[in-house]
Amino acid sequence: MCMRSSVAVLLLAACGAWAQEAAFDSRTSLKIDFPKDSPVAVVSADWDGGESRVSARGSAMVLDLRTSLMLRNSGSQRIRGVSLLVLAQEVSPGGRASVTVPSLDVGPGDTFPVRIDLRLLRPLLVGGGPMVQVSLDGVLYSDLSFFGPNRLNSRRTMTVWEMEARRDRLHFKSVLTTQGADALQKTVLRSLARLDERPRLDVRVSRGRSTN
Repeated sequence: MCMRSSVAVLLLAACGAWAQEAAFDSRTSLKIDFPKDSPVAVVSADWDGGESRVSARGSAMVLDLRTSLMLRNSGSQRIRGVSLLVLAQEVSPGGRASVTVPSLDVGPGDTFPVRIDLRLLRPLLVGGGPMVQVSLDGVLYSDLSFFGPNRLNSRRTMTVWEMEARRDRLHFKSVLTTQGADALQKTVLRSLARLDERPRLDVRVSRGRSTN
């Protein structure tokens, strides 16, 4: 049998094996890999949620990840934002995404949840090991200093969001002080209405903002 025929047979066999949507075994297929000096630690993971699924689409696996992590601030500074890199395949389109959680106020020793709600693609014919790896791309502190490899330029993104949030908090505080609670409520509602009128991108939201 020629090489091309052998590859075709393998692809057909793989597609047949994944033809039906199946549950994603997070314990064996999802790896969480934070650096040893990470300022955030994994307290628990929703391994048994049963919501994640894997199915076939042509020569690729479609991974619908529906899980959550509970993280702890193991450092000495207050955390304002966290960004995670979720990787199924480095090169192929759709093989990686990110989950970014801004507007946090997490003190040392405190815990906070991060929801992962993403769809990734992974070639069928790849090596063994976990299907998906979750790593830390960055942590933004209250003094706007940063920890992490910043592969996704998350430092700039989270810093911009934090500065916007601080500006908004000062504005709302000023309205409350000078005009009272009723005026604050109206101002907040107008702000939310303006946000709803903006063009929306096809992104998935995780307790704030998630990009992929």
